[in-house]
Amino acid sequence: MYRDIITNLSLIIATVSILGHIFKNKPMKEKVQTKIVGGVFMGILGSILFALSTPISDFFIVEFHIYTLMISSIYGGTISLIVSVILISLSRFLILEFQETTYINFILLSLIIPYIYLGKKKVSILKKFIYMSLTHIFLTFIFLILFSKNLTSTLDIMSNYIFVSFISTFILYFCLKIISQSNKEYREKKKLSEKDYLTGLNNVRHFNEIWEGCIRRTKKDIKELSLLLIDVDYFKNVNDKYGHSVGDKVLKEIGDILIKSTRDTDFVSRNGGEEFSIILPNCSREKAIEIGERIRSVVENYNFLVSNKESLNITISIGVATYPYTTSNLEEIIKLADKNLYQAKNNGRNQVCA
Repeated sequence: MYRDIITNLSLIIATVSILGHIFKNKPMKEKVQTKIVGGVFMGILGSILFALSTPISDFFIVEFHIYTLMISSIYGGTISLIVSVILISLSRFLILEFQETTYINFILLSLIIPYIYLGKKKVSILKKFIYMSLTHIFLTFIFLILFSKNLTSTLDIMSNYIFVSFISTFILYFCLKIISQSNKEYREKKKLSEKDYLTGLNNVRHFNEIWEGCIRRTKKDIKELSLLLIDVDYFKNVNDKYGHSVGDKVLKEIGDILIKSTRDTDFVSRNGGEEFSIILPNCSREKAIEIGERIRSVVENYNFLVSNKESLNITISIGVATYPYTTSNLEEIIKLADKNLYQAKNNGRNQVCA
């Protein structure tokens, strides 16, 4: 029996490790699609575990597939749980006769509402696992009382079952805790590697990744793509006169202005020094110029406070390029936007050039 228990636990841990790798960039609860994918994974695993169920008496088995429902509910939510239940129920109909399936599905279906409630309950993950295990043990005991003819045998089975359930629950919890913590640290480090330390905007490395993705999607969908390259006018004078701490404050506030002045679908980056960029997917030349002009005007009229008594007036120059209006070659957009930026600066700065 114990060999079978170790085999089942190893299979669960191996599968959740793979699932953890799949969802290392975004948690399973992030989107409906990821919830469904997680539910399918757990449903398939639950079906396999049911086929490998460990008997502890002539008529009773250790239901390791219940742990897949716990994982679905805690890490994926209601959608994942329901998908898992459907898949496991269907597999039971294929494996067992109808009467046996009805008895066993009594416990499975009885767990749905309590597991949905416990999955949403604002307690620690460890407590969720413990409460779910206790719920399952209670329903299992009711099942045995209803269908077992020997009370002494029932109590003996339950003592073994409670021991196996709690040992398995704690082992599984600590394994999932390690995987979750590892994924959390990975996401935090990945976010730090993609963001500019000062402004919180995308850094130049992430800008390049986003830009390549936008180019691929634009080629595929044949849509418009605009790019704004922005440079702060005479920024060196700010650093020389007021110091780098004031210069950093100016850059951070300009970053905030750029975020507030763009759409949710746009990508704002700090490309280095006093240079910024905004990628505008599915944006026409006219709209890009309008957005650029609005940003230029906001910055021009913004009071950058140096102290309680003094403020700065800063201006920016912006170069705009749009596919397919400016060029039919997507690879040349950055070069043309940069060219237009230098033209704006050569023409006297504080202007948008397209």
